[in-house]
Amino acid sequence: MVDSLGTRLVMEAKAGDVAAFETLLRPAILPGFRLAYAILHDRTEAEDAVQEACLSAWRKIHQLSPDTESLAPWFLAIVSNRCRWCGVAAGGL
Repeated sequence: MVDSLGTRLVMEAKAGDVAAFETLLRPAILPGFRLAYAILHDRTEAEDAVQEACLSAWRKIHQLSPDTESLAPWFLAIVSNRCRWCGVAAGGL
């Protein structure tokens, strides 16, 4: 069985390879920011939410399935949850 590049990168990231994680995450950053901004309507809050989501994704990388090829859907869910948490903490949402 031949692994795809994405699957290989996920396995490497799960093993602690920061460069592999960054390679996987890079394409999801802008969509993550757009989602956060759409939810929070504030650039600074959206940037903070994405930054926190990046840290959370790194801490939870072990939760990804070994056959995952793209971090994007998982990362966007983390961003969305982070935005909801920010909204609740701020007394909104």
